[in-house]
Amino acid sequence: MTTKILIAIHAGHSHLAVIERAKSIAEHHEIDVKLYSSIYETQNYFSSILYSGNSQSNEFRNSMISRQQSALKKIADDLNHIGISTEIEVDWRHPADQGIVEAAEDCDADMIIMSTKRHNQLSRLIMSNLDWEVLRTAKVPVLLAHGDSVKPYKTVLAAVDPTHMHDEPAALDEKILENATLIADWFKGEAHIGHAFPSEKTRMNVEYIPPQEETDRWRVQHKKAVADLAKKFDIPESRQHLLDEFPVVAIDHIAGEISADLVVIGVVSRGLFKRLLIGGTTELLIDSLECDILTTPPIHSDKISQNA
Repeated sequence: MTTKILIAIHAGHSHLAVIERAKSIAEHHEIDVKLYSSIYETQNYFSSILYSGNSQSNEFRNSMISRQQSALKKIADDLNHIGISTEIEVDWRHPADQGIVEAAEDCDADMIIMSTKRHNQLSRLIMSNLDWEVLRTAKVPVLLAHGDSVKPYKTVLAAVDPTHMHDEPAALDEKILENATLIADWFKGEAHIGHAFPSEKTRMNVEYIPPQEETDRWRVQHKKAVADLAKKFDIPESRQHLLDEFPVVAIDHIAGEISADLVVIGVVSRGLFKRLLIGGTTELLIDSLECDILTTPPIHSDKISQNA
């Protein structure tokens, strides 16, 4: 079955990264593409002129839209030439994240692809970046491309929490694994499971040595939870990875150890106050991981695995 992909092309990010990801997927799976660009947010300097309603401002806005449409048409022509059915849409829209999410809904996309880059401390604190804002509201998986170079997704790591220590909905783990195994199948690769289980010593961050029987019991409990989940997807023990660490540290370490090409993680909605204070595992992983990331939205809105 064909997978519909919305590719978000926005200022400050290389379009090469997202286009190459789509081409790589198309080599292994049939896709249709919609190229989408929202250009209002990149022209804040002109916003007061453009919305004044006079003919000069309308002419300038139309010129900007036409220029971007021409740029997207060149990309679309290249994709159509190699057999990837592609359409374009340029929107004068603020904020851009809402435009991306609504465009994905309008074209019934199964996945969004967009590029990402590391965020500075201030933007991480206030959660103001475009990629994070799209992740918060997107109803389909979002593939975040790190850098311009592209590799086949031969080794796919699913970051799960089967004991629900970190507030993930129980069914979200299965959706994460469905997406991970699906993409690994597309590329004739292998899916792995990664799970962080910070022990009491790790969580307390003090020189504390718990009784050995307590440590053993803790590990056995988490190992069984991972094994039960892995069994549903035929993932052998050799591809089940557990680490006594906090999630960001553990998943980053495991991804490096297995040379993961893609990490699949869940997105859990959180209140504004919590977002402002500490952010979340997803946001921190975006900045720590070197490989691409596929985010999986809450259970009620996930789509990609329905189109396997």
